[in-house]
Order: sequence, then structure tokens, then C-alpha cells
Amino acid sequence: MAEVHPVDFHCGARLRQLRISAGVSQEALGNALGVTFQQIQKYEKGTNRISASRLYEICCFFEVSSTYFFEGLAREASEDNPQPRIQANAAYLRDQLTASIPDKNVRRAVTGLIAALARSEDASDAA
Repeated sequence: MAEVHPVDFHCGARLRQLRISAGVSQEALGNALGVTFQQIQKYEKGTNRISASRLYEICCFFEVSSTYFFEGLAREASEDNPQPRIQANAAYLRDQLTASIPDKNVRRAVTGLIAALARSEDASDAA
């Protein structure tokens, strides 16, 4: 299985957040865009990339700017890799991943794990 690119994951999570906050079902959004609800699920998980034209249609549907989908992304470059590396904001990802976990103890454990991984990544970057 191919790895989901962090930007695709981030944009999909932003789509899900926007759709839910607007009270729109996956089926209703799919109908408005001329795709199936399964395609909307794939967009939201990041397994299928949202094309520029589809992103434009989504922005028109929800009346948001395209920049909405890229908020919370950080762009980093290192000496080892001069090409900028795009990473999703750890706090944003934590919120998105834990929002659907109803058990507060499990949610707390997942949040702790994400925070530990982010600290580990920061420490390895500094080394």
C-alpha cells in the first residue's frame, strides 16, 4: 500500500472538518460534486488526492478560500535534505486523530503518544 503524502492527509482532514462543521453528509457532498460518497471518504483519508479542479469545486461549495486546506502545514528544509520537506502540524493532526475517539482515557493515551512522537522528531532534527 502506498504511503499517504502528509499534504494529502492534511487536506483530507481539513475537508472532513469543514464538511462536518457545515453539517453536510459525505453523500450530499458527493452528489454536489458528482462523485460517490466513497470517493469523499477517500479524499478525507488522503488515500485519493484532491485534484486542483475538484479542490476549486469544494471551495465554491463551502464558500472558503483554497488556503483553508493548507492552513496548519509547516514547510521545513534541512542541511541533509535541501529540498523543502512538508510536514503537517503535529497539534492539528493530534486534534484530528483524537476527535473521533469517544473514550477519554484512550484519547489521552493517543494524544500522549502523538506528543511523544513529535518531541522525538524534534530531538532527531536538532541532532
